Amino acid sequence: MKEETKDAIFTFATALIVLSIVVAGAIRVWPRLGWYKSLKSQIATREAEIARVERETTALEEKVRRFDTDKAFVEAVARQNRRVYPGELVFVFEK
Repeated sequence: MKEETKDAIFTFATALIVLSIVVAGAIRVWPRLGWYKSLKSQIATREAEIARVERETTALEEKVRRFDTDKAFVEAVARQNRRVYPGELVFVFEK
């Protein structure tokens, strides 16, 4: 066989092997891409939930701080819950 023919066969065989490896890798990786996208979506959902809970926590911590420092706030909340001072007479009119 001529040297040129051997080189052509070798080049073709090398290209075929490389292509086979690339295709096999793509077949192996392709299903995992959907799984990866699903995980990314779950992460985004969880991060949004964490941000929401952190906002709620901050609001509740502020409310707790106000209970400790703001007597007018405590009285307003107590009045909303129909609490009265001892001996106080209150008339409640339902709508």
